[in-house]
Amino acid sequence: MRVQMNVGEEAASRALSFPPNSDYVDLRNDPHGVQQIPAARENPPLRNFLEALNGGQAIFATFAASVREGTGEKSNDAEDSFGSRVALIFADADLNSQRDLYEQLAVQLAGLLLRESGDAILCELEVARCAFAGGVGQCLRIKLTARAASQDQARLRWGLAMARLQQALLYCSRQIRQKMSPTGTPAETTSN
Repeated sequence: MRVQMNVGEEAASRALSFPPNSDYVDLRNDPHGVQQIPAARENPPLRNFLEALNGGQAIFATFAASVREGTGEKSNDAEDSFGSRVALIFADADLNSQRDLYEQLAVQLAGLLLRESGDAILCELEVARCAFAGGVGQCLRIKLTARAASQDQARLRWGLAMARLQQALLYCSRQIRQKMSPTGTPAETTSN
């Protein structure tokens, strides 16, 4: 899997807002609400991803999930593609202002994903600015795209890559949770 990261302060493509709009479905409080998201309803790998990352075992919440497909004919490319986008925040609102935590998450996630072989999958990670009701913070934008000779094969590759991405994010979630102090913020590391 190829991974591209954009974590610098200048990485500000269009800033996002959380919650994004009035029809936002809070999957942490309403797990069955995933059926209200058309992209998730039509794509089981995305539905599974959203359910897992908004579930009790993860420290994340997701929003702005979408999918897109492309044909090689339109882009003068010999391959078709299928991909998704999702934005990720920490469920604990106090953590969303900690840019360094998002940068650490992106670096750890990239390291895990780079272990996957093949170059037909591209995962783009961007630490981006996000407006919250209580002020400005960060989010992690994740774009996952699979390429293949046919649309069906691209969709299949994307589904398998979504499962790998889900596993990697759940691993990162466990690692961050273990580093948390009893106060709910990341524990300070000390050297002897």
